[in-house]
Amino acid sequence: MPKTTRPPKHRAPKEDRTDVLAVELLKREREVIADYLEKHHGHVGDTAKALGLSRRALEYKMQSHGLRSDALKAREEAGISGPRTA
Repeated sequence: MPKTTRPPKHRAPKEDRTDVLAVELLKREREVIADYLEKHHGHVGDTAKALGLSRRALEYKMQSHGLRSDALKAREEAGISGPRTA
């Protein structure tokens, strides 16, 4: 008995679909982080806790998305460099 073949499905190549999804997820992640930073007045620790992330994980995500907390922006605008001291 000869095997029958199915006609090819008309879909975008897998990598194109994956790229679209990945880009949309990254956009949404950035929006959520920015919204939560605003809600928590730029306090990274409180934002991380609210999002269920470690502070370091949030800082990494912020860096990868080009986001900064309000506190860091204010320090840079004031010309203060280096880590914050207690």
